[in-house]
Amino acid sequence: MESVKSIESKPKKKVIEFSIVRIIATFLVVVAHSVYLASSTQLGGINYDFVYNQNWFIKVYNNLTLYVAQFLMPLFFIASGAIYKLSEKKSLDELVSKKFKRLIIPFLLCGILFMLPVRLLGNFYKIGNFNEVIRGFLNGTETCHLWFLPTLFWTTIIFYLLLKVFKNKSDAALLIVSLIIQKYYSYYIHIDVFFLSLSTQYIFWYALGYVFCKHKDSYKITNKQNIMWTIVLCIISIIDFKYKILNSYGVIIVNSFLIYSVSKLLANTKIGKSKVIEFLDKYILYIYLFHDPLEYLVLRVTFKFNLLTSNINILIYILSRTIGVIIVSLIIAVIVDKIKKLVNSKLTSCNS
Repeated sequence: MESVKSIESKPKKKVIEFSIVRIIATFLVVVAHSVYLASSTQLGGINYDFVYNQNWFIKVYNNLTLYVAQFLMPLFFIASGAIYKLSEKKSLDELVSKKFKRLIIPFLLCGILFMLPVRLLGNFYKIGNFNEVIRGFLNGTETCHLWFLPTLFWTTIIFYLLLKVFKNKSDAALLIVSLIIQKYYSYYIHIDVFFLSLSTQYIFWYALGYVFCKHKDSYKITNKQNIMWTIVLCIISIIDFKYKILNSYGVIIVNSFLIYSVSKLLANTKIGKSKVIEFLDKYILYIYLFHDPLEYLVLRVTFKFNLLTSNINILIYILSRTIGVIIVSLIIAVIVDKIKKLVNSKLTSCNS
């Protein structure tokens, strides 16, 4: 989920559609995380008892989030592979350094300074074993939604090495080998260093995004053709949601390219060129980092004061767990960004 705003070597029109893909995907992550009432790990958990699926809207909403969850994380890796193509690094040292700063440092800082304390406030953890929780986070057992960051780190490194091996080979060979690694690595090779094994389960989707970005400009698709393509994919997705006609790979491919088509349409409108998209693109990683712990605060307050007593209260509850946590995440993001600029300014002054 790295930012595309910092990529200066390519024209903005080349990346804006992928910025919108990331924004849509992140919003869908928030939606997917807005439905759970029970969650547990080795050292903590919650289990709120409430049956609200008698409401038809909630029932459809829950089913929709379950469907979205099937393709959501592969979509992130497809988008990441495409963005990698836009800013390829020639040096492994340069790549590792960049990804460590962009993925691992936020993983550590957000996890220890925000996620774990906020989950503690949300009654997920107990204060008595909090030191053990911190150790669990550092060894990878209590990372919760932040697992994505080290996983993406390893996926990018592995893909870089694959590209070196397949430098003069066809893209088909790259995709086939990536698919083989994705399907069989964890079965036959039991080497795992902090999500290394998990990262191989997404390497094909990363490779698919890379190959797609590499060739997407070879096919000149008009705006009208893209609209028709979007409609066709949307119809297939709706039919599959209702009748389950696609296998897991089909669900991922159809819906990922549906979201890309929608993003490309938006990129060619005033919306795609708006300050709102620019603002969201700048802070979209922060929404991913901060949103999930806030869900537990909403749950704790909601059930402590027994707020789910009417349909309007249920609607407010859902909006709080979606739009509400997005807004709060953005507010925190702006504050963190100002603090970072202030610290950097002080450090620059001290060094000058």
